[in-house]
Amino acid sequence: MAMATDILKDREHISGAPGGWLNAGYKLANVSLLVFWLSLIVAGILKAVWQMDRSQVPFSNMMLQLRPAFIVFVGAGITLMVGIWMVLFAQITWYSRSRVTKTPRRIGGIHHKESTAVTVD
Repeated sequence: MAMATDILKDREHISGAPGGWLNAGYKLANVSLLVFWLSLIVAGILKAVWQMDRSQVPFSNMMLQLRPAFIVFVGAGITLMVGIWMVLFAQITWYSRSRVTKTPRRIGGIHHKESTAVTVD
């Protein structure tokens, strides 16, 4: 995702290059990935505290304590998926707008039938 974003940002001077959806999706995916990762760390720490606790709290109580971390985890995962879809949508629409046209060309005074050139609207 970072490579595609970097390549497409270099082409902003081309008419129709993705900008809004690409940048918004990239930022959304990165922020939600951070929240996704932090929620897993918090859940892991809370489970480690439960395992090392001598009070023998039942497993079901520990899982109820982890429920908020899991809800954040699921929400961040859905947001991450939406962010990646936004980036893909921007790239697919940009590539679908670019088309292959056939133009005549001359090489060394000899007229060749057709050559293909990629142009971007």
